[in-house]
Amino acid sequence: MILVLGGTTEGRAAARVVESGDRAWLYSTLTASQEDLATPLMERLTGPLTADGATALCRERGVRLIVDAAHPFAEGAHLTAQAAAAECGIPLIRYSRPPAPEDDSVTWCDDCDDAVRRLEAAGVRRLLALTGVRTIPRLRAFWERHECRFRVLDRPESVAEAVEHGFPRDGLLFYRPGEPEIEVMRRELPDVEGVPTAVLTKESGAAGGFPEKVAAARALGIPVFAIRRPALPEDTHTVYTEWGLRRRIDELLPGWFALRSGYTTGTCATAAACAALRGVIDGEELREVAIALPGGERVVLPVERMSIEGGAARTTASATVVKDAGDDPDV
Repeated sequence: MILVLGGTTEGRAAARVVESGDRAWLYSTLTASQEDLATPLMERLTGPLTADGATALCRERGVRLIVDAAHPFAEGAHLTAQAAAAECGIPLIRYSRPPAPEDDSVTWCDDCDDAVRRLEAAGVRRLLALTGVRTIPRLRAFWERHECRFRVLDRPESVAEAVEHGFPRDGLLFYRPGEPEIEVMRRELPDVEGVPTAVLTKESGAAGGFPEKVAAARALGIPVFAIRRPALPEDTHTVYTEWGLRRRIDELLPGWFALRSGYTTGTCATAAACAALRGVIDGEELREVAIALPGGERVVLPVERMSIEGGAARTTASATVVKDAGDDPDV
């Protein structure tokens, strides 16, 4: 049995991968979102899931692997998954959207408290916050003193949550699918002389529209402050693509899929070439080499053997990576 924590774009992708194993599995979401997502082998679970509740669920249902496909900033869900996996002694895979590369034009913040400090230090007096309704109480120290607009989802519970925290109703604007970010910023942050403005967002990756937000703000000359994703434990198995998820499940839960997955000839040849190049440049014989797949997934392949010859004037190196071709009987 596999337990998937979803409710996101990554959750849908994880559902496709896990369902292909042709075995019953569990899909947990905080709210009744993604009601259209239903598969023959999936059992839906809705509502908050505490660490104790997740642990009990895993033991009662015989869960042998957890896939955490929750939102990158859903810290509670991540902590729940980590605690349950550790308590039950089962592996945990974090299926996430690829992180955005560090951009020097962005002011990076560790969390909401750090964002408030940096915004104040920069003298920002008008802010467009694209960080979601959950960050309203955590940014109170800023919006109680300065003009601030929060963009939230257009649903009653979002408005109710904002008002509950004392944020003025007329300070909310609603997310409109398809509306260009540059139009939102031009409308909500008009250029007023002597009033420093800024955009605050989260590093939510391409799936969360992060590149578009940064590009729009840059085009208008508006400073961008971005909150980094919460750090994950070093031993977390993190993947960024459906193929990467399938591969990890195959490694950690052998037998889930009828057929094993393997690396292509091109991937193995690329890894061998990279290892040999490292040998020429660094003079180091590698036991493993990391490469990036076309979808952005970084994988580490073992180097079967390697040799380096020559000296400073001329160095040659060769490396061999053995192809693991799944169930291919000819390899």
